[in-house]
Amino acid sequence: MISVQIIAIIKTDIILKKFENKKNKSEDKEDLLTFKLGDVHHLGTSNRYGLTNEDLNRRWSNPDQSLHPVIYHTKGLMEYCTRVLQRPPHVFVDYHGHSRRKNVFLFGCSRSSSWSAADRAKPDQPVQYLILPHLMQRVSPAFALPLCSFKVERNKESTARVAIWRQLGVSKSYTMESSFCGCDQGVLAGLHLDTNHLKAIGQDFCQALAMMKDADEDWNVDK
Repeated sequence: MISVQIIAIIKTDIILKKFENKKNKSEDKEDLLTFKLGDVHHLGTSNRYGLTNEDLNRRWSNPDQSLHPVIYHTKGLMEYCTRVLQRPPHVFVDYHGHSRRKNVFLFGCSRSSSWSAADRAKPDQPVQYLILPHLMQRVSPAFALPLCSFKVERNKESTARVAIWRQLGVSKSYTMESSFCGCDQGVLAGLHLDTNHLKAIGQDFCQALAMMKDADEDWNVDK
């Protein structure tokens, strides 16, 4: 469905525009790198299936250089930043469209909610993955915190969200879902999400990122 690609492109575009006025600052150039990796597995397609008829969001754990070149090299760049430059992505967000649930919400990764006993045996740090969803709830009328989930399911191990979380150690690794079915809450109740709504969600996301950057290390969800 072409709507998936449109959602990702609109959000990525508004995020890039939001940061354009900072591009002369060296620290912000590094931040921009994160955003420029936005819409990866939809490049050249109208949905997330490639020419090999594979779901490209199930190829992130071990992408093939020939069959999945965009994912292979994008992940390679992030691995280089993480392991060689020692500058891992602070936030990774994969934009999707959702065909059943309404509103906008995030899927994240929690050790305590993982299928893996090895994950559950390690200490969980909820503040790491809860801060962005809670900030989005505050600033975005389309965002529905109760719909967010932080389960790590075995059949999602090869998705971008889980692969980047597990293999690169990015605790704030998410899938952002925007509904094809519109909203059922607040001022947007009963409306479908059009281009202007998606741009506004992109702006809300930028605001949440800025708020997260300024948050204290001891931030908690009750603040």
